[in-house]
Amino acid sequence: MLVLTRKSEEQIIIGDEEDPIIITVLKIQGGKVSLGIKANKKKYAILRKELCVKDESKDSEDSHKENEEDQKDCEIELKESVTV
Repeated sequence: MLVLTRKSEEQIIIGDEEDPIIITVLKIQGGKVSLGIKANKKKYAILRKELCVKDESKDSEDSHKENEEDQKDCEIELKESVTV
C-alpha cells in the first residue's frame, strides 16, 4: 500500500497523462477528509467501499439496482463538490 500525505487543495494523480484520475483534498475537518475525484466515468466506477460489499440477505438483482442508484448519487455529489 502506498501512503501519501496531502494538505487541503493538494492533488494526487493516478494513471497516465491521457486519461488520469485526479484526487483532490477539498477539506479536512475534524476526523473527516472530503475528496474530489475527477475521472472518466465511462471507464471507472467510483464507489464507497461499503457499496461494493455484497449483502447476502438481499437478492443480487435488487442489490445491483441499489448500487447503480447509489453510484448515480455519488456522481452527483462529486460533480457538485469538485472544483478541479
